[in-house]
Amino acid sequence: MSLELRVVPSIRDVDPLAWDACAGRHPFVRHAFLSALEASGAVCAARGVLPGYALLSDGPRGLVACAPVMQKSGTRREFGPEVRWLSAGSAAGCFAWPKFQVGLPFFPVMGPKLLARGGPAADAQRAALLVGLREWRRKSGDDVFNVMHIDARQARQCRAAGALLSCEWHSHWANAGHRTYADYLLALPARKRRQARIDRHQAESHQLEFRVLRGRDIRDEVLADYYDGHRRVCARHGGRPWLPEEAYRAVVAAMPEAAILMAYADAGKFVAGILGLEQDGALYLLQWSERATLAGLAMDLVCFRPIEYAIHSGLRRVDSGLDAGHKRFRDWQPVPVYQAHWFFNDELRRLAEREVEAIQVPQPIAID
Repeated sequence: MSLELRVVPSIRDVDPLAWDACAGRHPFVRHAFLSALEASGAVCAARGVLPGYALLSDGPRGLVACAPVMQKSGTRREFGPEVRWLSAGSAAGCFAWPKFQVGLPFFPVMGPKLLARGGPAADAQRAALLVGLREWRRKSGDDVFNVMHIDARQARQCRAAGALLSCEWHSHWANAGHRTYADYLLALPARKRRQARIDRHQAESHQLEFRVLRGRDIRDEVLADYYDGHRRVCARHGGRPWLPEEAYRAVVAAMPEAAILMAYADAGKFVAGILGLEQDGALYLLQWSERATLAGLAMDLVCFRPIEYAIHSGLRRVDSGLDAGHKRFRDWQPVPVYQAHWFFNDELRRLAEREVEAIQVPQPIAID
């Protein structure tokens, strides 16, 4: 192969069919999703995140591998243990912004990040893309290069290429063959079954209508109410939304076949809900929204309605994002999600190794 690596600043510079031939069907790396983030202004210099798109081409074959990349400046909106050693590195003078990484801005979703067209050469193409990016960043004077939020298979490949692995835990649910939600409840341990029924009883006691909206049925006025509820949830926890409202509109408009909103409504007016993207037998949950704080709504919508929907729709699994105790108590399973790090600064590497040793990163043995 005669390979050429280049990085372009906008997804508009990349042919959608060529990109998606490498990306496959994972919704968060599709051309449409990345285009929506750009078009909405969710990623830009003013927000501390400059997007880029790494393209590995083989003359006559065209694009054979690619990756979403970003340069971050000053924002510590990181996930997992990395934020601790970045802070320590800044204090010690062995880390300086900007930071370059392969991954998705603002979305800590486990999935493929080093993308390649199928076939026997796919692993070699991903490896060539990784080597090219690492060498480029080393020559650029960076302190560290990262590949973020990958599964065990990708983590093993990165470890073989010399990476230090770190890990965080996400909550997933996998369908163990249940055909109905009632069958699923009967298979739960007694305390979890009781909790599911308590949450559902509390949610239904408010006499609200539960609805599942798909694609173009998620109208702009519904999204406005959803964003208002999301903003209120963030404010209750002392924060604010990471993404502008327009980002959600853009994603739903760009990917109507994947967008889904599970919501409770009062006389047709949105009260609470959770937005997600469904594709290829999996449902990926996004942010929770609640315009009125009512007992049971959050747990029913965040934990049990997605499971019920997945069983009814024949989905294999649901990804609920970052792990939490209330999810584990309600039958969500913790899954390790890995980050791979290559260091060009020995002091920063030593700081990172101490953090990784302290949290006992599980070895990526199982094939996902």
